[in-house]
Amino acid sequence: MVETFLIDTPVMIIFGLLFGPYVREKEKKAPCLSRAFIFGFIFSTIFVISVIWSYFLAPDWMWMYFPEKSSLNIWGWIYILSVLYYFPFIGGFLLGMVLSERSKVVYWISVVYFLIMELLIILLLFQRYYFVGTREEFLKGKAVPLNSPASPVGTLMNIFSIVLIVIFIAMWWYLRKYKRAEALEES
Repeated sequence: MVETFLIDTPVMIIFGLLFGPYVREKEKKAPCLSRAFIFGFIFSTIFVISVIWSYFLAPDWMWMYFPEKSSLNIWGWIYILSVLYYFPFIGGFLLGMVLSERSKVVYWISVVYFLIMELLIILLLFQRYYFVGTREEFLKGKAVPLNSPASPVGTLMNIFSIVLIVIFIAMWWYLRKYKRAEALEES
């Protein structure tokens, strides 16, 4: 089990769910070529860059201190990035596309469900998530809080969070406008 990456899997599904509803009718034959998918993929990739950067800054923390060795070879990266990041994004995207058409209530229930899953995972792993350091520092109680200036990833996470929020709002605004233009074209 790759515990730390389990934390991010619901996030990637949520990203997909949030971009999926913006596929235009004429794009539905190939939704993974739609603007909504491309925007969501770019957005998710920015998030993944922050994950990779965090790994290089604090590899033991990224593994939640479970394994004794936190090294990762190229095949491990391929597995993690595809199976635990991009596949969940794609699944969430397709699910969001379908559910948003069929039932807005079920769509929003699924978004809330994955948010709750994310919160539960963080709560279950909170001690390991909140303190950043090497495995030895964590086991000896010497790891620093995530929001501490001494944390190697705290500032990075804050910067990427702000960047992602701004980019998401801009993409969301554009995609809503783009989808509404389709409705106007049809009428």
